Amino acid sequence: MVALRGKIRQNVSMERLFDLIMPEYCVICGARGRALCDACQQEIIEESSNFCLECGNFIVDNCHDCRLPYQKSYAVGFRDETIGAIAEKFKFSKKRSLAHHIVDILVSILPDFSPDVVIVPVPTIKKHVRVRGLDHTKKIAKKLAKAKKCQSLPLILRANDSVQVGANAKQRLEQAKKAFKINEKVLKKVLDDGGEVVLYDDISTTGSTIKECAKLLKKSGIKHISVAILAKNR
Repeated sequence: MVALRGKIRQNVSMERLFDLIMPEYCVICGARGRALCDACQQEIIEESSNFCLECGNFIVDNCHDCRLPYQKSYAVGFRDETIGAIAEKFKFSKKRSLAHHIVDILVSILPDFSPDVVIVPVPTIKKHVRVRGLDHTKKIAKKLAKAKKCQSLPLILRANDSVQVGANAKQRLEQAKKAFKINEKVLKKVLDDGGEVVLYDDISTTGSTIKECAKLLKKSGIKHISVAILAKNR
């Protein structure tokens, strides 16, 4: 017992020392303590309103006006809002501690999932993973699956590493059509478990990537497809 108390005191002391050496500050308001303070996180959650990723109209979970290759979609907000800044900082500024805040926000806007649901990240280009030091969509998908008590699997793979940055809408669509392929080994397991998938991406620019990934899933026999994203371009 004495040894345990000593270990706990040592861990607490190390945490305090680490906080003094490398303190965390909220990336939005600058408050000391966490990468995203409780107030800013709650504000993002309270201001979130779901909207169609195609037409932008506010929806509950599906759009009755747009013909889309998925049944339901959930979005936190737009890219020029606070959630867009959070997504960008996690993706490009190596703020790894933002991961659990992002998951908390997603959990708050998403419905309950069956344990058989599979969260599928849109795969990141290998070059970007090397440069950034992480696959941001894969990391969030795994943490989200753990929080939702379901599973995350690499059902979609990269067929090539075409870069969409700087491409216009037409170019993005053509690139997206050739950029992905199905992981056949994972597909059998997903279909055996009921074939219900939640496709996750952080930012949707034109929507072409999400749509092409959903079409690919649909052609592969996945009947129940939902989409979750953090932010979309207006």
